[in-house]
Amino acid sequence: MWWNCTVDGIEQGPEPHPPTDRSYHRLCYSNSLDWKEHTLVIQVTSKDNEPFYFDTMDYYHGINETRTNRRSIVTIGDEELVYSPGWGNQGIYKTTNMKDGSLRFPFDGKRPSTF
Repeated sequence: MWWNCTVDGIEQGPEPHPPTDRSYHRLCYSNSLDWKEHTLVIQVTSKDNEPFYFDTMDYYHGINETRTNRRSIVTIGDEELVYSPGWGNQGIYKTTNMKDGSLRFPFDGKRPSTF
């Protein structure tokens, strides 16, 4: 299992790598974004039908040019999340085992972190 995270088309850390188990991994993090609208994309490469799990994302957001230190938590059912075909529900997670599965999230703010 491999993943790659980009914000506005630029790779974000940590570097893409396979998880050692299925526990809580930080998939993506950026601490250097400007306050503006961004799009986060996580691209998944699954091998041997191994599922990829997604449950939450958080970020500090700004609305209508008002910048705050308010943290927003996005869960799997958020209407702004766009999943590629092949995602399914498994309790509190969304999962996919599609070779090129992805999810996309537009947001206005900074410091996104996904798990």
